Amino acid sequence: MPEKHLSLLEKVHSSYKQLAATAISLNDTFEEFGKSVEEIDYALRTSNLGTYLGTPVWIQIDGQDDGQTSYWRRELGYDRIDNRWGITVRTRSGSYLNSSHNKCDVWFFTDAPRRLQVEAAEKLPELLQTLTKESDAIAQRINGKFSASASTGPTTRSSDKSETVCTVCLSS
Repeated sequence: MPEKHLSLLEKVHSSYKQLAATAISLNDTFEEFGKSVEEIDYALRTSNLGTYLGTPVWIQIDGQDDGQTSYWRRELGYDRIDNRWGITVRTRSGSYLNSSHNKCDVWFFTDAPRRLQVEAAEKLPELLQTLTKESDAIAQRINGKFSASASTGPTTRSSDKSETVCTVCLSS
């Protein structure tokens, strides 16, 4: 009888050792991924993109909405939290019948719960493409307004600002 008990303890110990090694690997992976997202986020922030956008941009990750009683959503976006623009994740849920049940939580990407980071990661390219489209549309509107007065306006000079380069984006 003690031999069976001992073998069970050995199995538990062995399984725990495997789990501990996996947890270390997972934490290391998340840390590296988080650094990559922070670098992209920094490049976006230093470009002053949020100043030009003026309003948040959101991409739906997952959700359900029956249109009559309740909804829930998980979203990836570019939003402002405490006067700082950044890549964000939010969850929203609520009731169309009772607004006191509505709830919204927003985090900067690397502060979000890890399960949300995993879900949101697949949508990062889509978010960046949407931000590009929004920025292009703003630039075209501005160019349209200034091109009419360009012949009478002052000449432009090159900017002294250096371009912020995201090395994560360059390495792929």
